[in-house]
Amino acid sequence: MNVTIVLFAAVVVLATVQVLVRTLEIDAFGPMAWTEPAARFTLIVGTYMGAAVATRNREHISIRFLNDRLRRRWPSLGAALNIAVILITLAFLAVALYGTVQNVASGWHTSIGGLASVTAGHVYLGIGVGLTLMVLYELGWLWSALVNLSSALGSPNAPGNPEEGN
Repeated sequence: MNVTIVLFAAVVVLATVQVLVRTLEIDAFGPMAWTEPAARFTLIVGTYMGAAVATRNREHISIRFLNDRLRRRWPSLGAALNIAVILITLAFLAVALYGTVQNVASGWHTSIGGLASVTAGHVYLGIGVGLTLMVLYELGWLWSALVNLSSALGSPNAPGNPEEGN
C-alpha cells in the first residue's frame, strides 16, 4: 500500500473526527484538540511524499512545448535540455534538503504545540524523507536522460544529424 494514501486517509479521518466532535459536542471522546495539529503535520509530510510520487511518475507540472519541438528537430539538443532541467531540479532539491537537515537538527527537541510527543524536528524529518526520495528519483531520471543523450548523439539516422544532410 502506498504511504501517501495512508497519510491522506489519516488526514481525512483526523479532520472528520475533529469536525464531528466540535460540531456535535460529543463529550464522550474528551478533548480532541490534538486532532488539528496532527492533521496539519500529517498533511505537510504527506505533501512531500506525494511530491516524491509525482517525481517518480514524472507527473509534476511542466511546460514541455519547447522540449518536444527540440526533440523532433534535434534530438540531442532536446536530450541536453532535459538533462539541464534535471540538474537544475537536483540543485534546488539539494538546497532544500540541506536546509531541512539543518532544521531537523535544530528542531529535534523543539515542541510545536498541540502534540506533546511530536517536535519540529520530527516534522522536518518527514519532509526530509520526501525530499530524499525526490533526489533519488531525479538521479534515476538523470541516468535515463544521459542514456537518451548518448543514443541521440550516436544515432546516424537521428533527424538533424549533420551526416543526414538536414
